[in-house]
Amino acid sequence: MRTFILHEFESLTSSDCIDILSNLKLLRALSFRIDTETLPNSLGKLKHLRYLNLSSNKLKELPNSITELYNLHTLILSKCECLVSLPVGIKNLINLRHLEIYGCRELTHMPRGIGELTLLQTLDMFAVAANQSSESAGFGELGKLNNLRGRLVIQIKGLGESGAAQCLKNKEHLESLVLNWQVEQDTIGNAKEALECLEPHQDMKALEVNSYPGETFPNWLSFLTKLVRLRLAGFKECKYLPPLHHLSSLQNLELYDLSALEFVSNRDREWDRGDHLFTSSRSFLPFLKSLENRGCTSLKGWWGREIKDVGEVVGPLTEHHQQHPFFPSLTILEISDCPLLITMPLFPNLEELKIDNTSSKPLEQTIMMKLKSDGVATTSSASSSSSSSFPLSKLKDLDISNASDFESLPK
Repeated sequence: MRTFILHEFESLTSSDCIDILSNLKLLRALSFRIDTETLPNSLGKLKHLRYLNLSSNKLKELPNSITELYNLHTLILSKCECLVSLPVGIKNLINLRHLEIYGCRELTHMPRGIGELTLLQTLDMFAVAANQSSESAGFGELGKLNNLRGRLVIQIKGLGESGAAQCLKNKEHLESLVLNWQVEQDTIGNAKEALECLEPHQDMKALEVNSYPGETFPNWLSFLTKLVRLRLAGFKECKYLPPLHHLSSLQNLELYDLSALEFVSNRDREWDRGDHLFTSSRSFLPFLKSLENRGCTSLKGWWGREIKDVGEVVGPLTEHHQQHPFFPSLTILEISDCPLLITMPLFPNLEELKIDNTSSKPLEQTIMMKLKSDGVATTSSASSSSSSSFPLSKLKDLDISNASDFESLPK
């Protein structure tokens, strides 16, 4: 027998496992999902094993003998929610290509030496320990795994060896990166230094950063020109983000619970500084289709220069504001719990709009903008889908709640 699958046998004991495995020494693939907290050391005798799936088990630890499976290519431990550590000798699995551990909630660290598994292509989660020890791996070992591809989630429970230079920048095959910060209060001061070292490869397609504790965000965010999806959530101290205008491929932007964020960019509107970033039509983030902005309770506007004080936009919506930047391709916009937000790039081509506990001023500004009949306001990327010269002429769904300054829509 070369393949053996055993699932949902609640009454199976460890001794039963020994009896089964002792007769299956030529196995190439084994999938074991049973109600047990331990596995026998005899598992290490399956020398021909290439695929081992132990996902969704109640295992608290793995037998050390598992590190003797030198031919193993795939080890799946996903959703082993009780698993607290990986074997110290996991570095011996020199042929391992795929290690899936996402959903192992109790896993506190990666074992030192994991950086020697240079054939790894899949490592969906990497945990950095709150307290580094001789048994735990830090960012430096992650830096050695340059064949990783697909999606990687990094659980940052401690900053550890945060000075490890650019541990992600050479991972050209990674497409999606999630950074989850879970650090103690007394380590927050080094957060930006650690995040500098987590700069991804410039071809990254999706980035999600949760609970980042720093006051400023590194400028490398501005240079991810192939980024399609960006999600930033749970920042308590960050007041500004790097300019986002270079993210020309961005299609989905989510800003959640950035409670200290006052302006999306800490710069003035860039073209006023001689930074020729926009076309004559002032289109901005030309491929952005969906924008969700929730719980940014301090957010006043996109650029600081547009605000004189809370509640007042600089200048009337006249000729100056006809050149206000706008999202040419944005079709879905949701803004909730952003009560101070009074100006942002306009959104004339929306199909779905939801506003809740937010000022209606951005909506009013969009309604009042002039769209030239030659398609200036839609630009080449949107002109094919909009033949009307009226803003919001494609709007299908409108939901406005708790907007105290909203009176009525123009006829």
